[in-house]
Amino acid sequence: WIRDRPLSILLTGPDDAVRLAAAQALFEVDGPVDAAINIMIKAHDSRLIGTLGSDAEPAIPHRVKWLEPNQKIMKRCGAAEALGIIGVPTSEVITALGIALRNGKTQGFPFANHTWCVSASAATALGQLGQPAAGVLLKALNDNDDRVRANAAFELGNINDYAVKTVPSLMECLAEYSPVVRANASW
Repeated sequence: WIRDRPLSILLTGPDDAVRLAAAQALFEVDGPVDAAINIMIKAHDSRLIGTLGSDAEPAIPHRVKWLEPNQKIMKRCGAAEALGIIGVPTSEVITALGIALRNGKTQGFPFANHTWCVSASAATALGQLGQPAAGVLLKALNDNDDRVRANAAFELGNINDYAVKTVPSLMECLAEYSPVVRANASW
């Protein structure tokens, strides 16, 4: 019975999985993007929102809010990933990702450190945003947390259009006491 119903009707159905699939299908056939994004926001699907690229710009405030430390780890990591994929380097996005990158509050999580996961996702997103976000990554090289410095060093090496300006800072990281920072700076 699903094949006979218009996608727009499926967007309002009771099943989360069906609504999310309908939202993705609408986007893929150039349907009403706003309706699709709203469904994805309600379903808390950051990664799918990220696949919409710059069309997902209306979802940015929700993703920024999900970076806050009081949110669950997977929500924060997914929000950072989505912001990087959406690729709109507003000052609000860069600031929020910079805070998530340097968030030193450590919380328990089996087999992974909360700060490391969120910091790595935020660093990757900043790297995807490119040159406008490079200043935040450069500043993070001076953080007290070697995991933050390692994440920043790795992503600075991936910003090709800014590479010449980052070489001196990355060279300094090669003298770091932390082997992870040294390794990521040389990457």
